[in-house]
Amino acid sequence: MSDAPSSHTLARSALALIVLALLAAASMAAIPRRAAAGEIVHGPAKRSERLPNGLEVLVLPEPGRDVAAVIMFYRVGARDEEPGTSGYAHLFEHLMYSGTAAVPDWHAALATLGGKTRSATAPDWTAFASDVPRTATARVIALEADRMQGLTIDRAAVARAMADIRNEDAARSAAPLGAADLADLLRPLAFPGHPYAREQKPRTMDATDLDRCRSFYARHFGPDRAVLVVAGGVDPDSVVAAARAACGPLAPTGAPRSPLPPLPSLPPPTERRRLETRPGPPVIAAAYRVPQLGEPDFPAAKLVHALLSDAAAPILAAAVRDGGPAATWIGTDLDEATGLLTVAARLDPGTAPAPALDRLMAAVPLVIEAGDPQVIATTRDRLRLTEAALAGTVGGRAAAAARSYLAAGAEVAAGAEVTAGAEVAAGAEVTAGTEFATLDAADSTRFAGEHLRPDQAVSLILAPDSSAGATDLDKDTP
Repeated sequence: MSDAPSSHTLARSALALIVLALLAAASMAAIPRRAAAGEIVHGPAKRSERLPNGLEVLVLPEPGRDVAAVIMFYRVGARDEEPGTSGYAHLFEHLMYSGTAAVPDWHAALATLGGKTRSATAPDWTAFASDVPRTATARVIALEADRMQGLTIDRAAVARAMADIRNEDAARSAAPLGAADLADLLRPLAFPGHPYAREQKPRTMDATDLDRCRSFYARHFGPDRAVLVVAGGVDPDSVVAAARAACGPLAPTGAPRSPLPPLPSLPPPTERRRLETRPGPPVIAAAYRVPQLGEPDFPAAKLVHALLSDAAAPILAAAVRDGGPAATWIGTDLDEATGLLTVAARLDPGTAPAPALDRLMAAVPLVIEAGDPQVIATTRDRLRLTEAALAGTVGGRAAAAARSYLAAGAEVAAGAEVTAGAEVAAGAEVTAGTEFATLDAADSTRFAGEHLRPDQAVSLILAPDSSAGATDLDKDTP
């Protein structure tokens, strides 16, 4: 005679039936019209060379283009900051525009060339991208070389950078918390004691300490910590010649990057949930460690993220209700650099957050495992077309190739001419989005079983009353 099922097993079985019923009702409505046939095909990607001072140069020629994208990636991010401090990498994302003795106004110099710029910081890298007429490529490379070691770092420059960051924070604070904001709060639980757990915003930074700022700049911003990526209507030999002329004389930092330690184990079950008191309706979130960009199963992570963001969102919103109101918002975030997938919900003010979070965590793998194959195939195809559209822009293709290259941890051999990205065969034509082509329902089901189980999650409750989830902190995560 078999043992009686536990209350948790019965609850999970009941939830499974609810999810399956919701899926059956929603499957046809969730299938959007297929996009028109046709994908964007790109020519060969050429990876150029590594200069003697360590600068790596990747060139992705796009014959016939009138524009070029010039991206300088630095191997520096929040993971490289000293323990006990945070925000220097983000500070330098802004400070790198402060100018030099030769070019006091970087933005004005780029505008004179007819260009526009953008920048980004991640846990693993910081990037500066410029879109310019292809005839201005060599001049932009020279501008990047000038600020790589000639940056003005004084109190006025730091004050302007900090003002920019405060304006960013004010704009972010005025908007409701998104899934990416909640992922930041969950990072210390997901990566305890690891560099990925460090704050990416300037929380413990002393911006008035100019010596520390200059030391950070000297250690992390130099040719041996940089990858120059140029895409568009450019001649590879001319790009390499411009890089040699502008960047070749620069001295390397001589500061090797500290390797990342192995990912830590998750904390014990009783320590995987964070409770925080905040005004407003309750917000709940769960985060899962999944494959990162560059790992073999990363395409499946992107597919599952797309499913959770789209077809599964209304099902998850209903799954938390248990007879009460559905969630008023479902949000998701996938941090490609660290491999953190976050699913969040904003609840009706009368909803008890702790039980709702348990139901959300139980429902996440179920909606993927029970997903309609046609919905999954449609989501996959839409993802492929989206990737192709992004890669269809010069800047998008350059950024995607550089991120894949950095994630692979590759280095360019001096004088080598091979392909940018291990997925590209030398001289071959590449169809963007092909990494998703063979994914199907079996892949998403396997992924959910391997990465999205409730006992693999770390979770968060933001509620106006701390007692709303206090009892949940004393029990194991389901």
